[in-house]
Amino acid sequence: MIRKIFYLSVSCLILGFPIRSNAGVSLQSQHIYASEGGLSSNRVLDITQDSQGFIWMASSNGISRYDGNHFYNIERPIVRYSPRLYSDNRISKICEDKNHLLWMRSRSKELCCYDLTQDLFLNIPFDDEHPNEYEEFLFAPNGDVIARTSNNGVARFCLTPYRTLTVTYYTRETNSLPDNSVRFTIADDNNNIWVGLKHGLSILVDPKSPLAASRPVLTVDTLIYCEAGTMRDGDVWIMGRRGHVFCFDPGNLSKKPVYYNFASILQPELQRINSSAVVGDKWLIVGETNGFEFDFRNQTLKLSKHFNKKKGNLLLDNLGSPIFTILRPSFTKCPMIWKRNRNYL
Repeated sequence: MIRKIFYLSVSCLILGFPIRSNAGVSLQSQHIYASEGGLSSNRVLDITQDSQGFIWMASSNGISRYDGNHFYNIERPIVRYSPRLYSDNRISKICEDKNHLLWMRSRSKELCCYDLTQDLFLNIPFDDEHPNEYEEFLFAPNGDVIARTSNNGVARFCLTPYRTLTVTYYTRETNSLPDNSVRFTIADDNNNIWVGLKHGLSILVDPKSPLAASRPVLTVDTLIYCEAGTMRDGDVWIMGRRGHVFCFDPGNLSKKPVYYNFASILQPELQRINSSAVVGDKWLIVGETNGFEFDFRNQTLKLSKHFNKKKGNLLLDNLGSPIFTILRPSFTKCPMIWKRNRNYL
């Protein structure tokens, strides 16, 4: 199955067919790329195409670049010391930023960065208090990379004119965040980064803003227990525990948010949110025990009849259609049979 998925994805990219197209495509040639032909591993975990047209495959044994004829395999250097004597080459995510840096994340949550202009890996700054271990990373509009942890705050990576990386840490210990338990990060149109925390909501101000010199971090509210966040029509929407929803205007940070309270409807149902996604006019939210649907048009929240399984997770396919998966006792994600188009509701 993995080889079939890899073959289909690479074929679509090489032949120039857009994967997101709603129209059907017919492949004119067939070829299965595997380790026998030079690929680093038959287990391909992610695929991307860079700005020069090369295809990059993230696998369980490093990364491979395909130029249409040959594979060029690259293994990561050692990025941290004891207790491991080698680097984790199981790359699960790979994508290029606007500075032509290829960012990768391993299965053990390590970040690494490959400079496409120099064909070499850049050093990721880290220390004992801030190890190279991140849950996810986000590309800011100004070119910075925001990496979040689960219990150690947020890091901002910046590219210098000499094409090296510098880092700024935002944590409770540095008095720049009210809490270290980060739930999500969102980049708005003003280059500000919204950081949703277990006990608060903060904004990392654009470093080029006049406000950044005196106050680089705005703590909007320490009483909001953030669980999920998204952008919608230029506004930032925050979902808190027990059905508290906030709508912020990024263009006016001093303006109070519009507040919606659905606690009386949901009771204590909504606690920890596993995942969420916007599909059409609906914000689909999957909690620990139930799923919910928030309607942006009439600002209503209700229990979902589709996402009603425990240990659920929400994904979007290449057409933007939602796929609901659950964690089986065998600890493997198995897709549910529920999958519909954008107009499913």
